[in-house]
Amino acid sequence: GECRQILAGHTDPIYKIAIHPNRRHLVTGSDDLSAKLWDLATGECLRTFVGHPAQIRSIAIVGTDLLITGGVDGMLKLWELETGACLWTQAAHPKEINSIAAHSHDKLAVTASSDLTLKIWDLATGNCLQTFSGHRDRVLTCAINPAGTLLISACTGYTIKLWDLVTGTCLKTLTGHTSWVTSIVWASDGQTIVSGSVDQTVRVWQISTGECIRT
Repeated sequence: GECRQILAGHTDPIYKIAIHPNRRHLVTGSDDLSAKLWDLATGECLRTFVGHPAQIRSIAIVGTDLLITGGVDGMLKLWELETGACLWTQAAHPKEINSIAAHSHDKLAVTASSDLTLKIWDLATGNCLQTFSGHRDRVLTCAINPAGTLLISACTGYTIKLWDLVTGTCLKTLTGHTSWVTSIVWASDGQTIVSGSVDQTVRVWQISTGECIRT
C-alpha cells in the first residue's frame, strides 16, 4: 500500500495515463499542452512531447514505438516514442477528442469525440479511413477488441454501441446505465465487456446477446 514513486513534472492536471507494453515506462497527457514519457523505476521524465496548442485529454501507445495524442481542439498527433518526433498532425474533429483506441497489428487508431462521431485513422498515412455516426450524445470512450474486428463506444446518453470495425455498421446498442458511461474495456476472452458509469455502477455485458449479465 506504499507509494513507490512520485512522477513530478507537469504544471497542470493530468487526465490520461498509458502504460507501455514493457511495463517499465508510462506516458501521461496533461492540460499543460504536453505529454511525457516516464521511467517507472527511477521516476525520471525521459521525453516531453510538445506541439499541441490545446489541452491533451486522450493518449494511446501503439505497439512499442508510437504514441498518439488528442486535444480538446480536435487535433490529433502521432509521435515516435524513441525520438519525440511528430510524424503527422491532423485536424481530426471539430470538437474535443475524448478517447483514443489503437490496434498495433493493423496500425489503426480510433478517436471518440464530442462531435458525436468516431473515426478510424491509418497511422501510416494519417488519413481518415471511416467515420462512425450513430451516437446522439458526446462520445466519451472507445475500445477495440483483441482481434481488431469490433469496436465498442459509450456516450453521455447512457448507451454503449458495438460496431463492426471493418464495415462501420452498428451491430448492437446496449442500454441499462442511468447516467453517462465514462469507461469501457474488453475482457480478455473477447466475448464480454465491462462498463463504468456516473450512475455509480459497473456492468458486465455479453456481446453475443447485448445483455447485462452482472452489475
